[in-house]
Amino acid sequence: MRRYISRIRDLSREFGNHHYKQMMMIRRHLPDLIRRLEETKNRENVHVLHPAYDFEPEIRTVARCGSTTAEKLDLTGTFFALQLLYINRQAIDLLQMGSRKAADDRSTVYRKFMINAGNNFRHLTRCYLEILFDLFAGEASYPGFVILGVGTKSDQDDIDIGIIDAGEGDRKSLNRLIARVSQEFFKYATSFHFHLSEHIGTQYYSASIAEYKRELENKIGDYVIVSEMLNAAVIAGERALYNQFRKEITARYFYRPGEDNRYHEGYLRGIIGEIQSLLAKPISRKMIHLKEDGLRIIKNTIAAQKTIYCVDEVNAWQILDRLKYSNPQRLNEYYLLERSLTFFEIFRYLYQLFSAQQEELPIERTALRNIRRVSRALGYSDIGITDATTNLLVHYYEHVQNARRVTPVLINDIKEHLNTISKFRCFLTTEHPGNMTLEFIKQFRFFVGTSFWDDVLDNLRQDSILAKFTDDYRALTRTQRDRVVRMYFQWFKYDLNSFIKMLVILGNNRQSSGIFNELNDYLLERIASIPDIIRGIVYIFNRFPTLINGYLALNREDQLDVIAGLFRNKKYESEILTLIAGFNHLINLHRSSSSFFKRFFMRVLNRYPEAISLLNDDRSLTEYADGIYSDIESMPTFDEKREKLGDYYDLEMLRVGIKTLNGASPGVSNREFTQFSDNYVRTLFDLCRREVDAETRGRIVTEDLFTIFAAGGHGREQGYDDDFDVIAILNSDNPQIHKYCSQIVIKMNREITKRGTIPHHRFADHFGSYVITFGQLVDFLQRPNHDIFVEQSLLLGARMIVGSNHIEREFHNSIIRTLIFRRGGEYINVMAEEMHKRHEHYQGPDSTAGINIKETAGGLRDIEMLMLIFKARFRVKAPVNLKVFRLVRKMGFEMKSDLKKLSRAFGFLKQLRDVYRLTNGASDLIIPHALDNPARIMGYESRQELFDSFLETTAAVTRIIDRLLLILRAAP
Repeated sequence: MRRYISRIRDLSREFGNHHYKQMMMIRRHLPDLIRRLEETKNRENVHVLHPAYDFEPEIRTVARCGSTTAEKLDLTGTFFALQLLYINRQAIDLLQMGSRKAADDRSTVYRKFMINAGNNFRHLTRCYLEILFDLFAGEASYPGFVILGVGTKSDQDDIDIGIIDAGEGDRKSLNRLIARVSQEFFKYATSFHFHLSEHIGTQYYSASIAEYKRELENKIGDYVIVSEMLNAAVIAGERALYNQFRKEITARYFYRPGEDNRYHEGYLRGIIGEIQSLLAKPISRKMIHLKEDGLRIIKNTIAAQKTIYCVDEVNAWQILDRLKYSNPQRLNEYYLLERSLTFFEIFRYLYQLFSAQQEELPIERTALRNIRRVSRALGYSDIGITDATTNLLVHYYEHVQNARRVTPVLINDIKEHLNTISKFRCFLTTEHPGNMTLEFIKQFRFFVGTSFWDDVLDNLRQDSILAKFTDDYRALTRTQRDRVVRMYFQWFKYDLNSFIKMLVILGNNRQSSGIFNELNDYLLERIASIPDIIRGIVYIFNRFPTLINGYLALNREDQLDVIAGLFRNKKYESEILTLIAGFNHLINLHRSSSSFFKRFFMRVLNRYPEAISLLNDDRSLTEYADGIYSDIESMPTFDEKREKLGDYYDLEMLRVGIKTLNGASPGVSNREFTQFSDNYVRTLFDLCRREVDAETRGRIVTEDLFTIFAAGGHGREQGYDDDFDVIAILNSDNPQIHKYCSQIVIKMNREITKRGTIPHHRFADHFGSYVITFGQLVDFLQRPNHDIFVEQSLLLGARMIVGSNHIEREFHNSIIRTLIFRRGGEYINVMAEEMHKRHEHYQGPDSTAGINIKETAGGLRDIEMLMLIFKARFRVKAPVNLKVFRLVRKMGFEMKSDLKKLSRAFGFLKQLRDVYRLTNGASDLIIPHALDNPARIMGYESRQELFDSFLETTAAVTRIIDRLLLILRAAP
């Protein structure tokens, strides 16, 4: 006998510790079982040393061998435990053999294995349960009942069951009987989970059909209970009672054309809302959650589809087989879900068999060792430098992504289905005579607890429907409005996703913005009371970042402060903290961004919502922008190429702007801004030139004839100007070439304007054309004109973006050297006079009304003009930026210390201007009370401290420039 037990122990050695229970019972009672079989001459009829050929008659034979009820219970329980170990061992052996034969595609093997494992376990449990009920019931009479399996057949950690009784007779005695059976079953097998009966009826273990009716008549109820009812299969008991249950209870949840489908609609809204919640959860980096990562998503999606296509089957694989036939247009999606379902189920089944009966697997040494055992059973092996465990986990996450990619396709189909059958459809029309806002509340009562309303909200996006909704709301009395707001909050507070969608729809329409304000104010006053609000927000942020971004854009700064305050000093797991960090970064962008800057990042994030997760990662954002730029040439049309190029510009503008807001120096911001904007202009020129070539079916070579210079701020390699000074010069009088180049520039202007930057062609005011020739420019500069210093400054500060080295040299020799450098003294005097006039004009400015950082005495304009003076005086070829000061210092110019001070002052003023533009608006007027965000970003204690520093800097700059101008004008 010891040898028999040792052999059985060896067969189950690799199983988890939870199987010790079976082994303990086998060691205790197997000798008695064999002895009683021999005494009753049944030793050859019952298989003890290997799996039973026919379990049902064999366990009944075992039951008859006992002389007392207690002995019968011990013998049958032991035989059940023994056979459970046998079928599990046999299943693993067959799986390993099958997976080796089908190494290329094991999914079919896995599916067959899981179906067989479920059928075998269900068969064993059914037979054992029937024995237990017979033994405990004896000769007593009990009400009719049926035991339903409402979970996965193969689950051995517990068995989800629902028990329906006839609702008459001695129901308490029936429940005592069920309790005794449950306790005995747990001794040898596993526990029962009476999920259905816990929520329905007055009895603990069972419920009647009448009780189901009372509970579910006027509301949809818990969608989980409904799902279990829909997937219920008879384990034991009266099948007629089960058929009655399906006819009177579960049939109402299937789609019935032309009939009342509110139960069907309510179930779909509940279960899809749960799917959406699961899809919104981030994938853990430290834990595998087999159910929440993918299994529940797939099973819930299948269950929803089952009710639409009226599929009777309850097994997930059989349901999918029927769906493939009923809905062939989604055949591929069903196949993909089937493969992932099979993978998740077998992974979970084997892990629980080999290790522990748990759903969450920590990614640590012990779990990985157990996962390796799973991988071996599934036919995985070490390949090269990757081991079997790694290969299995790679496939696991591939299936997770597959489920999350395929499911939304089917959800969208379900949304379209809801749109045709919904109870809400009848009043979502402009012809409906009732008040739409009140009708929402009336219809919603039945659907309390459900959380999918995309189809209804899509209707509300229609201008005519939204207009009626708005008019109906305005028609309410103040008391009615307060009630509507209160009821809508109660409706949506557990469905934050739908609430935010509704708010965004209302807030983005001028007519309904008032309703948005009332609802949003009510929400923000009570938002802290919503259960688990932080997870709710960050899950939506994870799944629908564009929605959250759009909602934040509708809120004032004080309202954003309320939202941000929810997240202060909160502790969560790493995945949630990562999302919180990204969400806080997005809030801070909204709180500190001007409309000028917000225009760019809203445009980017609406088109590329995935970029939201990269906002605080400059390197990743750079790589993402580079990817967009690389994708330009793959676009099929010039319109699409230009659009993609514009996306690149916006994304880089966003990236560099964030860098500036994070405190980057002006040198870094200007350099990176110049790099991407130059890249944009050069590429835009190439696209527009090629498009003109395509339109004219010809090509005019202009490499040494045509050039485009950036002037103004862009020419000085400075960022964030709201206009773009352009000088387009042609070194030819050929009218055909002039027309060709003009067409290119016109197309470029149109695209640059779309970016929110106005192209400014100052010379076009003089010549009536965006493109000017060298001859025109020379003639213009040779005319006597005292105010020509403005155009000279523009040319002197120009920097070539498009063109060849040859034409750049021609420009420098013919224009800069001949017509500006040689007249340097005259130019310097005029510029000095202009600066003195400005100093006199801006003496003692009214700081309360704001000071123009560019035009004020000692402001940016003064420093830039001094750079131009230095460039003309010392004939510097470098662009007009701080390089001019460095070059002049190297030339031995006296008062080097003043030049260093000017360099520092320029950096301060330029940073203040950049940050102010990004946080307040594209204005040069610095208003003291608007300096809170700039002060924080630039490291000042208060806005007053920053403003005082601004005043001190401009005063110091004025004094330095006055001294330097005296030196320059006195020089020969």
